[in-house]
Amino acid sequence: MSNTSYTFKENSYMKDIQGGDKKVMKKILSVALSTAMAFSMFASVAFGAESTLTPQQQFDALSAKGILNGYPDGSAHLEKTVTRGELAKVIVKTLGLKEVTGVFSYKDKNYNAKNWAAPYIEAVTAAGIMQGKDTAKKIFDFNGNVTAEELATVLVRALKLEVPTTGIDNSATAWAKGYVQAAINAGLLEKSTNFQAAATRSQVVVAAYVVDQKNTLATVTGVSVASPNTLTVTGTGLGKLTAAQVTVGGVAATAISASADGKTATVTLASNLLPNAESTVVVTLDGKATEYKVTNGVVVNSVQVQKAAYDQQLKGQKVKFTINGQSTPVDVDYLALAGYSVTFVATKNGAVANILDNGAGTATNSNNTGALLSATAIPAGEYNIEVQIVKGSTVVTGSEKITVANLSTAATAVGDVVLYSFGADKTDESSANYNGTLAGDDFLLNSTTLVAGEKAQVYNVKATIAGVVGSAPAGSVSVTTSNPAVVSVNGKVLTAESAGTATLTITVGGNVTKTVNVTVTNSARAVKSITADPVSVNAVKGVATSVKLTAKDQYGDPFKLVTGAGAGNQVDEVTPAFVGAVQVETDTANKIGTQTLTFTPNATGTGTVYFKDKDGNIVGSFYVNATDVNNVASQKLEISGGESSDLTLDKAKADDDTVTFALNNYTTNGVKTTAETLTGYTVTSSNTSVATAAAPTGTTFVVTAIKAGTTQIVLKNAAGNFVAQATVTVVDNAPAIASVQFKSVPTIDYIGKTVSYKDVLNVTEQISVDPIVNGVTLKTASQYQVRLNVASAQLYLDTNGNGAYDAGTDSVLGTLVASIASGGTGNLATATPTISSVVTTARGDKGTILFKVLTDANDATTAVAATSVNVDVK
Repeated sequence: MSNTSYTFKENSYMKDIQGGDKKVMKKILSVALSTAMAFSMFASVAFGAESTLTPQQQFDALSAKGILNGYPDGSAHLEKTVTRGELAKVIVKTLGLKEVTGVFSYKDKNYNAKNWAAPYIEAVTAAGIMQGKDTAKKIFDFNGNVTAEELATVLVRALKLEVPTTGIDNSATAWAKGYVQAAINAGLLEKSTNFQAAATRSQVVVAAYVVDQKNTLATVTGVSVASPNTLTVTGTGLGKLTAAQVTVGGVAATAISASADGKTATVTLASNLLPNAESTVVVTLDGKATEYKVTNGVVVNSVQVQKAAYDQQLKGQKVKFTINGQSTPVDVDYLALAGYSVTFVATKNGAVANILDNGAGTATNSNNTGALLSATAIPAGEYNIEVQIVKGSTVVTGSEKITVANLSTAATAVGDVVLYSFGADKTDESSANYNGTLAGDDFLLNSTTLVAGEKAQVYNVKATIAGVVGSAPAGSVSVTTSNPAVVSVNGKVLTAESAGTATLTITVGGNVTKTVNVTVTNSARAVKSITADPVSVNAVKGVATSVKLTAKDQYGDPFKLVTGAGAGNQVDEVTPAFVGAVQVETDTANKIGTQTLTFTPNATGTGTVYFKDKDGNIVGSFYVNATDVNNVASQKLEISGGESSDLTLDKAKADDDTVTFALNNYTTNGVKTTAETLTGYTVTSSNTSVATAAAPTGTTFVVTAIKAGTTQIVLKNAAGNFVAQATVTVVDNAPAIASVQFKSVPTIDYIGKTVSYKDVLNVTEQISVDPIVNGVTLKTASQYQVRLNVASAQLYLDTNGNGAYDAGTDSVLGTLVASIASGGTGNLATATPTISSVVTTARGDKGTILFKVLTDANDATTAVAATSVNVDVK
């Protein structure tokens, strides 16, 4: 490609845009040709002047220069086609050619002094840029459409591109193939363009804008300060000015944005200008550097605290703020240079909030740095930060709410939100209870209705974290209320204050929320319905039979039943008379509102058992068929309580890794009566590496999962005869490491370097908790963070989000070990490594330090991931 800075002169020799000897294509380019396609056709990428302006904006810029005119209705009509006469005018205006009057070189009809296009046609003819369609007959065809290949040819010539003679591959007419190929090679045309079709005004606008930008030299007339980190440059042709051409203190600007007419440009600097001080801006054009002196006079008229979420455990955080409505934050030191003092004040609900750092790691509610506490974790919640900026008698203040939460794992969505009630005693049996087993008379709520005076808590919020749906860590969840007079909030504990409705906002990780409407009523809870499972019961006279009951109150929430009459609710039997005394065994935790009803028929017959509330209203029933057949017709090996409710055990779950079996007796009527006493019976597992079976105790025996696989559990009687069998499947859904992304560590060649886990692992150090390890990929995606317990060197999954390893709750993934490869010299040869201090380098040390992640405590040689660090201290 030749020099694209070439400027056309009026007497330059240019070959004719061919077509006189060819039949002109009559096909008109569709009006629906997209503006986007037009823009891509003539993109100026190849010339280093890529425009981010739309064709309409380019038209406006050219129109402002008088190069293009709109239609009488004021619109650009970029979809319309362009005539050869119109193109001649665009070329003259774009290249700055002189119009030629009094000369009429063509014999077109009405081509005379009254023809508006004649001066432009004569100008491009004299310049050799365009000639007639038919040179022999001297016909210019000023009303004829311009084709895409004609336009491309003009553009290639205007930019003085080299026309290739080889490598031509396009569908243009033969005379235009070389010019079109040059345009395609330069990125001006898409190869798929219909070159014989009529060009649109949009295409001409884009082409003209490219040429105009190339033939308009940038000039700068002035530079002024717009904000601490932006300048306003005035001049002409500033669309060609680049960030590299503007420097302050030898540092180039980071971005530049010019107006459509190229008369102004906004320059973004790499850093703020010094306040109340003169700075030198250097603008380099055509190799010539010009200095402009500017002064950044800082007068603070307003201050805006940035509303943001901060990690309650992250070190080194500072409150960000801006001044005078600017987008770029400023800092305390910057304002100090301008003679201002800055004070930050933290409050919560109008009271002092000690979440700021006094500079010595001690909590305070006021400082002049904006630094949040870094010595201990900040309690999660919403705080108000006020910034006070003072200079002499001038005081400017601004305040905003900030959120402090556990942001170790960022949530992208909040799912189900469940509440649990503290029960009649209004006391939470475990103040830290968030997603564990409920205790005392606490119970889960199906509704979002509370009775005035009740206390409840947000329980086990589901959230999408790291693309996985699961329980959000307790520390990442915060709760606010829209109406404290109806529902007040303390942490995650709710108190129903008075009848009405309040909206709770549940925030996870400080960045995503979900709202829950809670209704408070004055109507006390009462049993509304009782359902039995099964609803039809076969029983045997004299044999105890159990039925599972589910009781709910008028709000659809679980209800704890009591027996007998009195102030509370009751379970009562009405008929049949042969059903003996009813005994309700209540679920102490009552977390799902289920009870077990045990009764013993004292006669045979059929009938319905009804349940009544304390006022005598029937709230449920079940049907009974009692017979006197009490033989043992068959026996079935069945699950009998215990942890698992099915034959698939999960080795990774402490509450699902065992199953309890019983051998139940059934009558000829198919009624289960009693469980067989298994004295003398033996039970075996066909694969004890998968699961083991304990010896029977009383009427049951327990099978315990060992590892993933399948095994047959076989029960034999005291005589050694086969009685029954069951197939048990064990799965292991424990999280496991698939890979570890280590840091790339250059050879350590200096004295006094303490090599530790920080050198090879990508860790985020936090306050008073274990560091987060980044770059660990698990075999099954998890929403929880991988952390490193430095003392034990264990990598674990922090499932409760408290930042510390909790046995039985968190999952150990592996152990990080460090060792010295054989052949080390100097200090390396005798080092006893720990991951926090493998070695401290000394002169003469040479060798290799190995870091491995082991997943099997019994195998110190097989690593799931490993890396090495070379040491060579001369």
